[in-house]
Amino acid sequence: MNRQKIISAYENVRPDDEAKMRMLENILSAPSEIPPAGKDDTMKHKKMRPAVLVAMIAIIAAMTVTAFAAEDISGWFKQYFARNSEDGLTPGQIEYLEENEQIIDESQSHNGYDLKLKSVLSDGYTVYATVGLTAPEDVTSEDLSKLWGSAIDFYDENKKTCSSWMMDVCDDKDGLENTADLVFEITPAEWNSGTILTIRINALEKMFYDAEYEQELLETKYAGQDNIMFTDEESARIHQKIMMAEGPWEFTVDLSTVETQVLELITKPVTVQTSYGFKEDGTDLYEEVTVTSLILSPLSATIQTDADYAPDFTTGDRKVYVVMTDGSCVELIPNWGGGGKQYFNVEAPIILEDVDYLLLADGAKFMAP
Repeated sequence: MNRQKIISAYENVRPDDEAKMRMLENILSAPSEIPPAGKDDTMKHKKMRPAVLVAMIAIIAAMTVTAFAAEDISGWFKQYFARNSEDGLTPGQIEYLEENEQIIDESQSHNGYDLKLKSVLSDGYTVYATVGLTAPEDVTSEDLSKLWGSAIDFYDENKKTCSSWMMDVCDDKDGLENTADLVFEITPAEWNSGTILTIRINALEKMFYDAEYEQELLETKYAGQDNIMFTDEESARIHQKIMMAEGPWEFTVDLSTVETQVLELITKPVTVQTSYGFKEDGTDLYEEVTVTSLILSPLSATIQTDADYAPDFTTGDRKVYVVMTDGSCVELIPNWGGGGKQYFNVEAPIILEDVDYLLLADGAKFMAP
């Protein structure tokens, strides 16, 4: 029985009051081996008596199926964003991730490489997709850490491609050298609910960086030169793409059930300071621009200005934060931009109803309506 069938069976379990009491009596009558309060760090090393284990499984299956599914299947994005967030996830962020993650669990194999699309998370603007990779046994974690995304495409049902995305190679915590989780962060801002997303991995390639050859060129052919431009052949040797396996692996995700949520923080144009270049000494050049729109979604943010370039709000130590009503913060990570617009990703989900204000590095605050 596969995982989805187990969950479906659990959802139909409806114990009567007498059965619940019997399960509770089994728990209370069994000798406890749970350590005292304050010893939580040792609990994972303790073994539970069979009577307690059976009774607790029955109760969990009958009464807390959602919790079981979240831990066993839907826990990945909680781990991923908790790793990114310095303060950990709030209960609201955890609830958002549990409610909005789509479990896919679809596998394809080519040339000894098994790829499984595990789950997808989307707010209608940004899409996260987790793909589990199992390589042949002679492939190492170092090989996987050098995976390169030049042979990967994302597009919608109209074959409109997305050129703005990132890939994060993550340890899947199974202790094996030849496995990893690939997290794709896809930010096609023009997408919204109702879009069909296709993930097509044409090949798995790794990048080898030949630092010795690059240094040799700098010390000989290009010695003493500024603004060096390597030839195509030199660049190809410095950064060598090595084929690991040809595909394709192709997955399709229906995003029609995604609920798009946005929060506009601008009620009238506001003038702020932004960086647009560097002086000869390397320090930043700043100028004032007018912010005309500032839109937040749970997984992204967009700042629109009257500039004719992508304004830089995060030069050097400058950062942008969304501050919540409880005082916690979510850092915005710059992604890409152009035409006066800057897109951001988030270190953790933004719970829109809990937003207090957005804070720029120059001290400008944009209050939630």
